[in-house]
Amino acid sequence: MKTHDHGSTPRDVLTRDAVVTGIMAFMTLAALDDITTDNDLSFLTERIMLMISTGWFMAVAFRIRQYGYRSLGLVSIVVAAATAVAQLTVGQGMTPVLIIAYITALFGLIWLTGLACLLAWLAWRAKNRPPDGVPAGL
Repeated sequence: MKTHDHGSTPRDVLTRDAVVTGIMAFMTLAALDDITTDNDLSFLTERIMLMISTGWFMAVAFRIRQYGYRSLGLVSIVVAAATAVAQLTVGQGMTPVLIIAYITALFGLIWLTGLACLLAWLAWRAKNRPPDGVPAGL
């Protein structure tokens, strides 16, 4: 697994990605909840949060590809893009189009939360792996 963060171990990078992805998934869920249940006329803060989280999810998906998990990275890119498009149309009321957008956004959040758990597991596994060139058991 290669990393482009200078001075950071793969475990540090994976741990950071897992924690921030989990926080962003929670913040995105909170923003979607506000947009769909509140009676406010403007959801500028929530929409900005959705844009920031989409940018983070895309960055993590591309980074996963760099780690060597190309299929997982590609699926994550597609899910993040579909979630971003769905988030643009989510609003108040439940028309069939909005229900599909809401379900797509929720599926994306579930996928990205699972991705955060996977990154945490990879970080844990990197911690317990011997350095390159050292035989296992030493």
